[in-house]
Amino acid sequence: MATPRGQEGNTGALGALRAQLILSVLLPALLLGAIAWHEHDQVIASTDRQVEKTAEALGEHALKVLETDDLIMARVLDHVRGLGWDEIGSSRSVHDFLVEVATPLPQIDSLFLVDPDGRIVASTRAFPVQRFEVDQRGYFLAAKRSPGDTFISAPFRGQIGGGVAFSLSRARLRDGNFDGLVGITISSAYFDSFYRAVSDAHDGATASLIRQDGTLLMHYPMPTDGSAPPRPDAKLASAIAEGDQTGLLEATSEFDGRTRLLAFQHLHGRPIVVSYGVDKQGALEDWRTHLDIYAALAGAMSLILVVTTYGALRRVQGERHSAEKLDAETVRRERAEDALRQSQKIEALGRLTGGVAHDFNNLLTVISGNLELIEMRADLNDATRRRLASIRKAAENGGALVRRMLAFSRRQPLQAKLVELADWMEDVRNLLEHSLRPDIAIETAMPADLWPVRVDPGQLESSLLNLAVNARDAMPGAGTLTLRARNVTLPAPEEPSLKGDFVEIAVADNGTGMTEDTRRQAIEPFFTTKPVDHGTGLGLSQVYGFVKQSGGSVALDSAPGLGTTVYLYLPRAVLEVQESRDAVLARTVHFEPGSLLLVEDDEDVAKVAAGLLERLGCTVTTAPNAAIALERLESGEEFSLMVSDIMMPGTMNGLDLARLTRRRWPELRILLATGYSAAADEAVAEGFPIISKPLSLRVLTQMFQSRLVRSG
Repeated sequence: MATPRGQEGNTGALGALRAQLILSVLLPALLLGAIAWHEHDQVIASTDRQVEKTAEALGEHALKVLETDDLIMARVLDHVRGLGWDEIGSSRSVHDFLVEVATPLPQIDSLFLVDPDGRIVASTRAFPVQRFEVDQRGYFLAAKRSPGDTFISAPFRGQIGGGVAFSLSRARLRDGNFDGLVGITISSAYFDSFYRAVSDAHDGATASLIRQDGTLLMHYPMPTDGSAPPRPDAKLASAIAEGDQTGLLEATSEFDGRTRLLAFQHLHGRPIVVSYGVDKQGALEDWRTHLDIYAALAGAMSLILVVTTYGALRRVQGERHSAEKLDAETVRRERAEDALRQSQKIEALGRLTGGVAHDFNNLLTVISGNLELIEMRADLNDATRRRLASIRKAAENGGALVRRMLAFSRRQPLQAKLVELADWMEDVRNLLEHSLRPDIAIETAMPADLWPVRVDPGQLESSLLNLAVNARDAMPGAGTLTLRARNVTLPAPEEPSLKGDFVEIAVADNGTGMTEDTRRQAIEPFFTTKPVDHGTGLGLSQVYGFVKQSGGSVALDSAPGLGTTVYLYLPRAVLEVQESRDAVLARTVHFEPGSLLLVEDDEDVAKVAAGLLERLGCTVTTAPNAAIALERLESGEEFSLMVSDIMMPGTMNGLDLARLTRRRWPELRILLATGYSAAADEAVAEGFPIISKPLSLRVLTQMFQSRLVRSG
């Protein structure tokens, strides 16, 4: 398509404005992202420094507490030097001394002495002390095992106060051997109050006192349900286990699920680590507030740029659109005109084909009917019968050709039935396997939930066989024929001309395919790419006419070397509680041969039909048109059956005659004959039985035996 007028002058400006429009959004977003990233890093770095300083302060505090407790234990051991354990346990002065040195120190919950057998003999809690055994406690066993060290126990819940605590203990030595111990119980309440005061400045802050082996001694905040303190964060425990003295890390707590920025510090000369952490999201709260302000400013700036640029872009696009619209309208008009011409051509061919087929049907009736009458003669020799059989075969071929022509012109009577494709298609597959070459594989894909369709199963089978034969001829070597179906709701891109629920049947091959010109002409009657005497050119036309007559449509998809797919769209059957065409035709009334009125405008057809009917024992009176037929009825002649062609010249056709006869002579039975579907469908809808042309003795016999209905 040529470039629209004026487009050359504004293409560059349009591109520049589009780039500016993109930059109007992109640049403020990039600027906002850079500022946000920079401030985020600054906030994290500042928080890390604060956490480190706080951890250092907590470490100094914990170290002073432990050093003070060491001094207290040393004073107690010095005070009781030389005293026996019975004397210590009975001495009021020893008890008072313990109380005196422990009372000023808030971290000491209790100060006690334990003899070598593991019995507490003196304590700040009471005098005299109620002795109980602690020989299995960890601190006792550790002091007995390593008497020269200060041991820090795991946290435990006190037997008196019930609070969480841990203890410090040091062995008493006599002549270098273990001789009991002195211990201090440190309550979590002391550290809890101190850590609370330190952590108030940060929401979600935590502080912990951790033993070198990873045992958590103290933690703030403590669980409110009275359970034991949580375990250290996995990353922190790993760093402590590796012997790191200090460090910064980011960890997610198993206790409350928060992610924190943590700093830890190992206490000099002590198997203790102090950690302090703050909630990362809380630390970033101010940063998010600033980010919202920056985002608002960037959004306002971007909006101004976008509105300004978009306005200019719309003006330029409007100029371009006006130029393109004219060309697009021209293209649409040309396509519509092409489609209209094609539709008119197909419709004109259909009318012409239908008219020819109707006249040809009458000729075939004369030929086949006279053949039947001649073949009934007993004096025919074998040679004559062979010639007659040859003539009959030609007549039958002519009848098949007529049916194809009528199918294309959509004037062939259809015996529509409800068809469940998923089951029905298996029989078609078996038919195709016997109709195609052995080197052609057949694949089917028929979902069990396919909607039912109301079609003529014989015509559908013939259509699929036609398509399969075409596919076979398009695959000179080995190939694959695929039949698949699915439920679709239209309009859809594949078939925009239909609307509603349809079943799509696709017949695909991997053969030579078609050119675009061939694809456009493929459904036209008598068009074929096959050699002379290898096809009539009515195969696809018949399929097209049958599907259109059934309320659907046909689409082709093909390209050279890529094979061909033919799509049949058949409307979903609506299951209604009403009498179907088949039900009307199937109703039976006993008929005894008698006087019969035959209404047929073609004299030769009338003679043959009369001869066939007389063979059935009927007395036949003929009428060339509806007017004369009415005269005979009004004259008082009695008839048991009226057989009338539907398509007749004059002001009244056969269906009009049947309607009038039904009203005036309701006892008279009526049978209509035609090869046109439109008339047949209308007649069946009104309850009249139909016989299709060309007429034959066999068909007439069957109708008389099973398909005559009363006119009322």
